[in-house]
Amino acid sequence: MTTRPDVSRRNMLKLSLGGLLAAGVARAAEPTAQQTQGPFHPLARRANGSTVDLRIQRWIDQDSDLTFVDDSPGTAYGQQVYLEGVVRDEAEQPVEGAQVEIWQACVSGRYNHRNDPNDREWLDPNFQYWGKATTDAEGKFMFRTVVPGAYRASDTWIRPPHVHMKIARRGYRELTTQLYFEGVEFYYGRRFWPASVLTQLNAADGILQGVPVSNRDGIVAQAREPEADEPFEADSRVCSYDLVLERVQTTADPALSSLLSR
Repeated sequence: MTTRPDVSRRNMLKLSLGGLLAAGVARAAEPTAQQTQGPFHPLARRANGSTVDLRIQRWIDQDSDLTFVDDSPGTAYGQQVYLEGVVRDEAEQPVEGAQVEIWQACVSGRYNHRNDPNDREWLDPNFQYWGKATTDAEGKFMFRTVVPGAYRASDTWIRPPHVHMKIARRGYRELTTQLYFEGVEFYYGRRFWPASVLTQLNAADGILQGVPVSNRDGIVAQAREPEADEPFEADSRVCSYDLVLERVQTTADPALSSLLSR
């Protein structure tokens, strides 16, 4: 057996560790793509009682069910949909205790915001427009909402139904992204359109198409009907999303750094 003189036991250890680390990086989950926050993110009420942005009604509930508000006896109009998801890190471990926030237009495609120029459409007084949840030990979260309407963003651009999302957890980079739908009807221009048209809108959306193809699966969900044993309304839909947070880089472990530097 011939031994290469330049491959010592110490160098072999370095190469072995390097290979393991490289393999770990190769297997790491890709962080969910950041997308624009947009102009309609709600502002929380300030401690000094100053004016609250109209994106959120003063009486809005601080929960994960957007289909009604406590001060209104009605239910939000539109296709009810449950947004379920899992938040993981790059090592595919669940992230517990992450704060998940969503905001969206109602079924007419209008935001509850003074700067929304879409004043030709109506606001739904029974819709919450914003919600929040916290991930459990398995990294799971769930919202109950309605499929938002599409709306015209410019003369040549109709934004498909989408939900804005922000996820924050200490030790991770804050994620701001958007969630999309497939397989559901949607409202636009005073009528409902079939799911086939939604597919076309998604394919033409500048923001969604700006996300690398390899990173779209976690933010685009095919709507499905609830299973018989699931606690969802029979006429609702369920969409599942897979979000990956990027850990904040910290100083390498001193013991490992010392070992590799020998």
